Amino acid sequence: MAASLTPGEPVIPKEYLDLAEVFSEKECDALPPHRPNDCSIELVPGAKLPRPRMYAMSPLEMEEMQRYVNKNLARGFIERAKSSVGAPVLFKEKKDGSLRLCVDYKGLNAVSVENYVKSCTVCATMKRIPGKTPGLLQPVADPSQPWEEIAMDFIVDLPESSGNTVIWTVIDLFSKQAHFIACKGLPSAQRLAKLFLKHIYRLHGAPKRIISDRGVQFTAKFWRNFLTLIGSSQGLSSAFHPATNGAAEAANKMVEQYLRCYVSYQQTNWTDLLPFAEVAYNNSVHSSTGYTPFKVATGKEFNPIPEYPQLPSASPTLDQWTSSKEGTWTPRSGRADPL
Repeated sequence: MAASLTPGEPVIPKEYLDLAEVFSEKECDALPPHRPNDCSIELVPGAKLPRPRMYAMSPLEMEEMQRYVNKNLARGFIERAKSSVGAPVLFKEKKDGSLRLCVDYKGLNAVSVENYVKSCTVCATMKRIPGKTPGLLQPVADPSQPWEEIAMDFIVDLPESSGNTVIWTVIDLFSKQAHFIACKGLPSAQRLAKLFLKHIYRLHGAPKRIISDRGVQFTAKFWRNFLTLIGSSQGLSSAFHPATNGAAEAANKMVEQYLRCYVSYQQTNWTDLLPFAEVAYNNSVHSSTGYTPFKVATGKEFNPIPEYPQLPSASPTLDQWTSSKEGTWTPRSGRADPL
Protein backbone atom coordinates (compact mmCIF):
# COMPACT_ATOMS: atom_id res chain seq x y z
CA MET A 1 0.00 0.00 0.00
CA ALA A 2 1.13 3.54 -0.75
CA ALA A 3 -0.37 6.99 -0.36
CA SER A 4 0.03 10.55 -1.58
CA LEU A 5 -0.73 13.35 0.88
CA THR A 6 -1.35 15.99 -1.80
CA PRO A 7 -2.44 15.65 -5.43
CA GLY A 8 0.60 15.89 -7.67
CA GLU A 9 2.97 14.79 -4.92
CA PRO A 10 4.97 11.55 -5.34
CA VAL A 11 3.40 8.34 -4.08
CA ILE A 12 4.93 7.42 -0.72
CA PRO A 13 4.96 3.87 0.74
CA LYS A 14 3.07 3.65 4.01
CA GLU A 15 6.25 2.73 5.89
CA TYR A 16 7.62 6.23 5.10
CA LEU A 17 4.54 8.37 5.69
CA ASP A 18 6.14 9.82 8.83
CA LEU A 19 8.86 11.25 6.57
CA ALA A 20 6.47 12.65 3.98
CA GLU A 21 7.95 16.14 4.19
CA VAL A 22 11.28 14.78 2.97
CA PHE A 23 9.61 13.64 -0.26
CA SER A 24 7.44 16.72 -0.69
CA GLU A 25 8.44 18.89 -3.64
CA LYS A 26 6.53 21.82 -2.18
CA GLU A 27 8.41 21.66 1.13
CA CYS A 28 11.76 21.19 -0.60
CA ASP A 29 11.58 24.26 -2.81
CA ALA A 30 14.99 25.73 -1.97
CA LEU A 31 18.53 24.71 -1.15
CA PRO A 32 19.51 24.55 2.53
CA PRO A 33 21.15 27.73 3.86
CA HIS A 34 24.91 28.01 4.20
CA ARG A 35 26.24 26.90 7.55
CA PRO A 36 29.61 27.29 9.31
CA ASN A 37 30.46 23.65 8.64
CA ASP A 38 30.04 23.75 4.86
CA CYS A 39 32.67 21.58 3.20
CA SER A 40 34.26 21.24 -0.20
CA ILE A 41 35.92 18.50 -2.23
CA GLU A 42 39.69 18.86 -2.31
CA LEU A 43 41.42 17.93 -5.56
CA VAL A 44 44.94 16.65 -6.09
CA PRO A 45 47.21 19.66 -6.80
CA GLY A 46 48.20 19.84 -10.46
CA ALA A 47 45.80 17.08 -11.51
CA LYS A 48 44.22 17.21 -14.96
CA LEU A 49 40.62 18.23 -14.45
CA PRO A 50 37.95 16.03 -16.02
CA ARG A 51 36.49 17.27 -19.31
CA PRO A 52 34.63 14.21 -20.58
CA ARG A 53 32.33 14.12 -23.58
CA MET A 54 28.60 13.83 -23.06
CA TYR A 55 26.90 10.48 -23.35
CA ALA A 56 24.71 9.99 -26.42
CA MET A 57 21.01 10.34 -25.57
CA SER A 58 17.82 9.28 -27.25
CA PRO A 59 15.14 11.89 -28.08
CA LEU A 60 13.16 10.77 -25.03
CA GLU A 61 16.21 11.20 -22.79
CA MET A 62 16.98 14.62 -24.28
CA GLU A 63 13.41 15.70 -23.58
CA GLU A 64 13.66 14.47 -19.98
CA MET A 65 17.03 16.18 -19.61
CA GLN A 66 15.65 19.52 -20.82
CA ARG A 67 12.69 19.23 -18.47
CA TYR A 68 14.99 18.46 -15.52
CA VAL A 69 17.30 21.41 -16.29
CA ASN A 70 14.50 23.93 -16.76
CA LYS A 71 12.71 22.79 -13.61
CA ASN A 72 15.77 23.03 -11.36
CA LEU A 73 16.98 26.28 -12.90
CA ALA A 74 13.63 27.83 -12.06
CA ARG A 75 13.81 26.55 -8.48
CA GLY A 76 17.37 27.75 -8.00
CA PHE A 77 18.76 24.29 -7.35
CA ILE A 78 21.26 24.62 -10.19
CA GLU A 79 22.75 27.50 -12.17
CA ARG A 80 24.40 27.86 -15.53
CA ALA A 81 28.13 27.21 -15.50
CA LYS A 82 30.76 28.53 -17.92
CA SER A 83 33.52 26.14 -16.86
CA SER A 84 34.57 23.39 -19.25
CA VAL A 85 35.14 21.08 -16.29
CA GLY A 86 32.20 18.83 -15.51
CA ALA A 87 30.74 15.36 -15.29
CA PRO A 88 28.57 13.67 -17.91
CA VAL A 89 25.05 12.55 -17.10
CA LEU A 90 23.01 9.57 -18.22
CA PHE A 91 19.60 8.13 -17.52
CA LYS A 92 18.66 4.83 -15.93
CA GLU A 93 15.21 3.42 -16.49
CA LYS A 94 13.19 2.79 -13.32
CA LYS A 95 10.84 -0.13 -12.73
CA ASP A 96 7.82 2.04 -13.54
CA GLY A 97 9.33 3.06 -16.90
CA SER A 98 10.32 6.58 -15.86
CA LEU A 99 13.92 7.82 -16.08
CA ARG A 100 16.35 8.50 -13.24
CA LEU A 101 19.15 11.01 -13.80
CA CYS A 102 22.62 9.73 -12.87
CA VAL A 103 25.79 11.83 -12.76
CA ASP A 104 29.06 10.10 -13.67
CA TYR A 105 31.54 11.34 -11.07
CA LYS A 106 34.28 8.82 -11.90
CA GLY A 107 36.51 11.46 -13.44
CA LEU A 108 36.09 13.78 -10.46
CA ASN A 109 36.64 10.98 -7.95
CA ALA A 110 39.88 10.03 -9.71
CA VAL A 111 41.45 13.42 -8.92
CA SER A 112 39.93 13.88 -5.45
CA VAL A 113 42.28 13.82 -2.49
CA GLU A 114 42.26 10.29 -1.11
CA ASN A 115 42.37 9.22 2.53
CA TYR A 116 40.79 12.49 3.67
CA VAL A 117 38.70 10.71 6.29
CA LYS A 118 41.74 8.75 7.49
CA SER A 119 43.61 12.00 8.02
CA CYS A 120 40.77 13.50 10.05
CA THR A 121 41.71 13.52 13.74
CA VAL A 122 38.09 13.40 14.91
CA CYS A 123 37.28 10.43 12.65
CA ALA A 124 40.40 8.55 13.73
CA THR A 125 39.59 9.18 17.40
CA MET A 126 35.95 8.12 17.19
CA LYS A 127 36.49 5.00 15.11
CA ARG A 128 36.75 1.73 17.01
CA ILE A 129 38.41 -1.35 15.54
CA PRO A 130 35.91 -4.22 15.95
CA GLY A 131 37.21 -7.44 17.41
CA LYS A 132 40.58 -8.36 18.83
CA THR A 133 43.76 -7.54 16.93
CA PRO A 134 44.96 -10.70 15.11
CA GLY A 135 48.05 -12.28 16.59
CA LEU A 136 51.09 -13.67 14.82
CA LEU A 137 50.82 -16.80 12.68
CA GLN A 138 51.53 -19.94 14.67
CA PRO A 139 52.84 -23.24 13.24
CA VAL A 140 50.39 -26.13 13.29
CA ALA A 141 53.18 -28.46 14.43
CA ASP A 142 56.82 -28.07 15.45
CA PRO A 143 58.23 -31.58 15.99
CA SER A 144 61.91 -32.13 16.80
CA GLN A 145 62.14 -35.83 15.93
CA PRO A 146 60.30 -38.49 13.89
CA TRP A 147 56.84 -39.54 15.04
CA GLU A 148 56.72 -36.93 17.79
CA GLU A 149 53.73 -35.20 16.21
CA ILE A 150 51.44 -36.95 13.74
CA ALA A 151 48.33 -36.20 11.69
CA MET A 152 45.58 -38.57 10.61
CA ASP A 153 42.59 -38.61 8.30
CA PHE A 154 40.29 -41.01 6.41
CA ILE A 155 39.61 -41.70 2.74
CA VAL A 156 36.03 -42.97 2.68
CA ASP A 157 33.43 -44.44 0.32
CA LEU A 158 35.91 -46.47 -1.74
CA PRO A 159 34.78 -49.47 -3.85
CA GLU A 160 34.78 -52.55 -1.65
CA SER A 161 38.06 -54.48 -1.78
CA SER A 162 38.46 -57.56 0.41
CA GLY A 163 35.69 -56.15 2.58
CA ASN A 164 37.44 -52.77 3.01
CA THR A 165 35.96 -49.42 1.99
CA VAL A 166 38.08 -46.94 3.98
CA ILE A 167 41.78 -46.00 4.13
CA TRP A 168 43.14 -44.63 7.40
CA THR A 169 46.03 -42.25 6.69
CA VAL A 170 48.60 -41.53 9.41
CA ILE A 171 51.55 -39.22 8.64
CA ASP A 172 54.55 -38.15 10.69
CA LEU A 173 54.86 -34.36 10.57
CA PHE A 174 58.66 -34.45 10.99
CA SER A 175 59.82 -36.97 8.39
CA LYS A 176 56.57 -37.01 6.32
CA GLN A 177 56.59 -40.81 6.56
CA ALA A 178 53.06 -42.22 6.22
CA HIS A 179 51.14 -45.41 6.85
CA PHE A 180 47.99 -46.33 4.92
CA ILE A 181 45.74 -48.83 6.71
CA ALA A 182 42.70 -50.42 5.05
CA CYS A 183 39.56 -50.50 7.24
CA LYS A 184 36.21 -52.26 6.98
CA GLY A 185 34.19 -49.07 7.13
CA LEU A 186 34.69 -45.91 9.14
CA PRO A 187 35.90 -47.08 12.59
CA SER A 188 34.38 -46.01 15.88
CA ALA A 189 36.54 -44.31 18.51
CA GLN A 190 37.10 -47.62 20.31
CA ARG A 191 38.00 -49.42 17.09
CA LEU A 192 40.32 -46.57 16.12
CA ALA A 193 42.19 -46.92 19.42
CA LYS A 194 42.76 -50.63 18.69
CA LEU A 195 44.01 -49.83 15.18
CA PHE A 196 46.32 -47.17 16.60
CA LEU A 197 47.92 -49.64 19.02
CA LYS A 198 48.23 -52.28 16.32
CA HIS A 199 49.66 -50.20 13.49
CA ILE A 200 51.25 -47.07 15.01
CA TYR A 201 52.12 -47.52 18.67
CA ARG A 202 53.89 -50.85 18.23
CA LEU A 203 56.17 -49.33 15.56
CA HIS A 204 56.76 -45.77 16.74
CA GLY A 205 55.54 -45.45 20.31
CA ALA A 206 53.12 -42.82 21.59
CA PRO A 207 53.36 -39.38 19.94
CA LYS A 208 53.25 -36.17 21.93
CA ARG A 209 50.50 -34.69 19.75
CA ILE A 210 47.92 -35.97 17.27
CA ILE A 211 46.30 -33.59 14.77
CA SER A 212 43.00 -34.49 13.09
CA ASP A 213 39.77 -33.00 11.83
CA ARG A 214 36.58 -32.86 13.89
CA GLY A 215 35.20 -36.24 12.90
CA VAL A 216 33.00 -38.06 15.40
CA GLN A 217 35.80 -40.52 16.14
CA PHE A 218 38.23 -37.77 17.12
CA THR A 219 35.78 -35.72 19.20
CA ALA A 220 34.38 -38.73 21.09
CA LYS A 221 34.97 -38.84 24.83
CA PHE A 222 36.50 -42.33 24.53
CA TRP A 223 39.19 -41.09 22.09
CA ARG A 224 40.02 -38.03 24.22
CA ASN A 225 40.41 -40.20 27.31
CA PHE A 226 42.51 -42.68 25.32
CA LEU A 227 44.93 -39.93 24.28
CA THR A 228 45.20 -38.78 27.89
CA LEU A 229 45.96 -42.36 28.92
CA ILE A 230 48.86 -42.72 26.45
CA GLY A 231 50.17 -39.23 27.19
CA SER A 232 49.28 -37.59 23.87
CA SER A 233 47.64 -34.21 23.41
CA GLN A 234 44.99 -33.56 20.77
CA GLY A 235 44.96 -30.91 18.06
CA LEU A 236 41.67 -30.45 16.21
CA SER A 237 41.51 -28.51 12.96
CA SER A 238 39.36 -25.41 12.65
CA ALA A 239 35.83 -25.99 11.36
CA PHE A 240 35.60 -25.80 7.55
CA HIS A 241 39.38 -25.26 7.34
CA PRO A 242 40.98 -28.48 6.01
CA ALA A 243 44.32 -26.73 5.47
CA THR A 244 44.98 -27.14 9.22
CA ASN A 245 45.37 -30.87 8.58
CA GLY A 246 47.00 -30.26 5.20
CA ALA A 247 49.74 -32.90 5.56
CA ALA A 248 47.21 -35.73 5.88
CA GLU A 249 45.05 -34.26 3.11
CA ALA A 250 48.06 -34.15 0.75
CA ALA A 251 49.01 -37.74 1.62
CA ASN A 252 45.43 -38.77 0.80
CA LYS A 253 45.79 -37.11 -2.59
CA MET A 254 49.04 -38.97 -3.32
CA VAL A 255 47.73 -42.43 -2.44
CA GLU A 256 44.54 -41.82 -4.43
CA GLN A 257 46.60 -40.88 -7.49
CA TYR A 258 48.75 -43.98 -7.11
CA LEU A 259 45.82 -46.36 -6.71
CA ARG A 260 44.00 -44.75 -9.63
CA CYS A 261 46.95 -45.64 -11.90
CA TYR A 262 47.24 -49.29 -10.91
CA VAL A 263 43.81 -50.41 -9.73
CA SER A 264 41.93 -52.98 -11.81
CA TYR A 265 39.00 -52.11 -14.05
CA GLN A 266 36.58 -53.31 -11.36
CA GLN A 267 38.52 -51.28 -8.73
CA THR A 268 38.36 -54.19 -6.31
CA ASN A 269 42.09 -54.85 -5.76
CA TRP A 270 43.21 -51.59 -4.17
CA THR A 271 43.72 -53.32 -0.79
CA ASP A 272 46.46 -55.48 -2.37
CA LEU A 273 48.09 -52.38 -3.87
CA LEU A 274 48.06 -50.35 -0.64
CA PRO A 275 51.44 -51.68 0.68
CA PHE A 276 53.10 -50.76 -2.62
CA ALA A 277 51.49 -47.32 -2.50
CA GLU A 278 52.95 -46.81 0.97
CA VAL A 279 56.41 -47.90 -0.19
CA ALA A 280 56.23 -45.61 -3.23
CA TYR A 281 55.16 -42.64 -1.12
CA ASN A 282 57.74 -43.13 1.63
CA ASN A 283 60.57 -43.55 -0.89
CA SER A 284 59.90 -40.50 -3.03
CA VAL A 285 61.99 -37.39 -2.35
CA HIS A 286 59.88 -34.94 -0.39
CA SER A 287 60.01 -31.26 -1.35
CA SER A 288 60.09 -29.98 2.25
CA THR A 289 63.12 -32.06 3.33
CA GLY A 290 64.98 -32.94 0.13
CA TYR A 291 65.10 -36.58 1.27
CA THR A 292 62.76 -39.53 1.23
CA PRO A 293 60.49 -39.84 4.29
CA PHE A 294 61.92 -43.33 4.94
CA LYS A 295 65.49 -42.02 5.15
CA VAL A 296 64.55 -39.12 7.41
CA ALA A 297 62.65 -41.44 9.75
CA THR A 298 65.15 -44.33 9.86
CA GLY A 299 68.45 -42.77 8.81
CA LYS A 300 69.08 -45.34 6.07
CA GLU A 301 68.11 -46.06 2.50
CA PHE A 302 65.20 -48.36 1.75
CA ASN A 303 66.10 -51.84 0.50
CA PRO A 304 63.60 -52.58 -2.29
CA ILE A 305 62.53 -55.93 -3.69
CA PRO A 306 64.74 -56.92 -6.67
CA GLU A 307 63.57 -56.27 -10.20
CA TYR A 308 60.50 -58.15 -11.39
CA PRO A 309 61.62 -61.71 -12.27
CA GLN A 310 61.69 -62.38 -16.01
CA LEU A 311 61.97 -66.16 -15.80
CA PRO A 312 59.25 -68.42 -14.36
CA SER A 313 59.85 -69.89 -10.92
CA ALA A 314 59.29 -73.42 -9.74
CA SER A 315 55.89 -72.42 -8.35
CA PRO A 316 53.13 -71.61 -10.89
CA THR A 317 51.04 -70.11 -8.09
CA LEU A 318 53.86 -67.70 -7.23
CA ASP A 319 54.25 -66.77 -10.90
CA GLN A 320 50.54 -65.97 -11.13
CA TRP A 321 50.69 -63.84 -8.00
CA THR A 322 53.78 -61.88 -9.06
CA SER A 323 52.28 -61.34 -12.51
CA SER A 324 49.37 -59.49 -10.94
CA LYS A 325 51.88 -57.23 -9.13
CA GLU A 326 54.12 -56.57 -12.14
CA GLY A 327 53.20 -52.89 -12.46
CA THR A 328 53.93 -52.14 -8.79
CA TRP A 329 56.74 -54.59 -8.04
CA THR A 330 59.71 -52.20 -8.11
CA PRO A 331 59.40 -48.95 -6.14
CA ARG A 332 59.52 -45.90 -8.38
CA SER A 333 61.94 -43.18 -7.37
CA GLY A 334 60.90 -39.60 -7.83
CA ARG A 335 59.68 -36.51 -6.04
CA ALA A 336 56.57 -36.47 -3.92
CA ASP A 337 53.92 -33.85 -4.45
CA PRO A 338 54.62 -30.81 -2.22
CA LEU A 339 52.88 -31.12 1.15
